[in-house]
Amino acid sequence: MFKGFHFNVSTNFRKSETSFKNTTALSGIEQYNTVMLFDQPEHNWTTMAQLSQVIKNIRLSTRLNYTYTDFYQLVNNTENLNISKNISGTLSATTLFDKFPKIEVGYTKNYNNYRTSAGSNNFENNQLFTSIDYAFWNDFIFKADYNYSLYKNKATGSSNEFDNANASLFYQNEGSSWGFEVTGSNIFDNSFKQQNSFSEFLISDTQTFIFPRVFMFKVIYKL
Repeated sequence: MFKGFHFNVSTNFRKSETSFKNTTALSGIEQYNTVMLFDQPEHNWTTMAQLSQVIKNIRLSTRLNYTYTDFYQLVNNTENLNISKNISGTLSATTLFDKFPKIEVGYTKNYNNYRTSAGSNNFENNQLFTSIDYAFWNDFIFKADYNYSLYKNKATGSSNEFDNANASLFYQNEGSSWGFEVTGSNIFDNSFKQQNSFSEFLISDTQTFIFPRVFMFKVIYKL
């Protein structure tokens, strides 16, 4: 239709009429699992749409994702229907210059809803990200990335801010087998990031601990 214009959509739907499932019996801290043939329908639906347009030397992109899943949880002879919904959208811009840095800037919003017989939980994550990739003076390559995330647990009212940055500078003279690189990881020295997950028994709001800030000098020799 237009020069530099790309658009694609994909969707996948799956329905299980019968399946083998674990039925769980809880007795205090003890748990007993038995496999049975289950005949209630369960569904999974995933849809993705992506659009991009190149305007001069800049690519503008947007991406939307939607995932819906429902499944039954069998505990103590009771059938409980669990439903998971995820919606996310990303807007980004990327430079396409030949002799200037390649820079990407974007924003992603992610929303998760988990519903069980015990209640509903909502999580939201807003993320800003940027990266740069620059080859200059023929022998140097500079790379860096940064992202900022604001995570919210709607059920508890808690929130967590997280930002992270990494950078590297690589040098190798043309025709030489020797290369040298300086890298920095977790430059802001964050200690953890927060995320959520949904399993057959648990809605989890977890903290993942991150390796401390590290700066390294590398010497590389290519045979």
